[in-house]
Amino acid sequence: MSAAELFHLGAVCNTLNGWLPSLYDHMTCNNGALQISAVSDLIVLVVNIVRILMAVAGAIGVVMLLVASIYYITSTGDPGRTKTAKDIIQYTVIGLIVILVGYGAMSFVAAAL
Repeated sequence: MSAAELFHLGAVCNTLNGWLPSLYDHMTCNNGALQISAVSDLIVLVVNIVRILMAVAGAIGVVMLLVASIYYITSTGDPGRTKTAKDIIQYTVIGLIVILVGYGAMSFVAAAL
C-alpha cells in the first residue's frame, strides 16, 4: 500500500474546501502522491501546520471564555472564585489577541514569499 492510498491524498491535494485549514492546502500532488520539490513547498506545509494550530488554539480560547464565564456566574459572590474567573478571562483574551497578531504576521510574511 502506497502513502497516497494510506492517506487518500489524491482527493485533498491543492483543495480549499471548508472553513478549517487543511494540511494539504496549496500543495501539489503528482498522481495522488504529495510532492515536495522545492523549499517553497516546505514553507507552504509549515504555514498550513501553523494555520491548523492557530485554529485549534482559537477554539480552545473560545471554550476557555465559556468556562470562565460559567465559573464567574456560579461564584455566588465568593471573592476568590470571582478573581479566578476574571484572571482566566483576562489571560484568554490576551492569548486570543496574541493568536490574531501572530496570524496577521504569518499572513504578511507568507504573502511576501
